[in-house]
This record gives sequence, structure tokens and C-alpha cells, in this order.
Amino acid sequence: MDEITKLLIKFNDFLHVSGPIWHGIRYMTWGFIIALCALVDGLEGVLNAVYDFGGFFNTKAIQEFQRQWSPVFWAIGAVCLAWFFIRYMKNDGASLKKGV
Repeated sequence: MDEITKLLIKFNDFLHVSGPIWHGIRYMTWGFIIALCALVDGLEGVLNAVYDFGGFFNTKAIQEFQRQWSPVFWAIGAVCLAWFFIRYMKNDGASLKKGV
């Protein structure tokens, strides 16, 4: 029981009760984020429709470019993934051994 009390005291700043004003601000912020996500999804749909309508990816020049440079793109992606995972493994701050 003493460990629980120490843990609650340690994280007291994060466990405080919020007032109605902050609740309203948080509610409006989430509404803004949801509206922004809907806007971005709509723009993505419009852009995809434009690309499909124009047949941009079906043109001979784009298909030739993809065919010619595909191994380079795969190699760059593999190097980026390897670099990310090596950096992640060497990062002491991301260790799961520390716990709470």
C-alpha cells in the first residue's frame, strides 16, 4: 500500500482533476482536430480523383520511370529502415528495462 501512495504522490501533477473551463477547451480542441482530419481526408480523396481522372500514373513516361528506378527506391527504403532500427537499438532512452 505504501508503494501505491508513493506512486500517486510522484505523479500528482498528472492526476489532478480538471475544471469545466479546461474540459470545454479540450472538447473544442478535439473538435478542431477531428475537423482538420476530415479536411485532410477530403483533400486526399480529391487529389486521388484528379490523379485517376488524368491517368497520371498510367502514362508511359511515369511507368518507365518507376520501372527504371524501382531498385533504387527499394534500396533507399531498406537503408532508411536499417538506420532507424540501428539507432533505436542503440538509444538508451527507449529501453523498456527502466519501467516506471
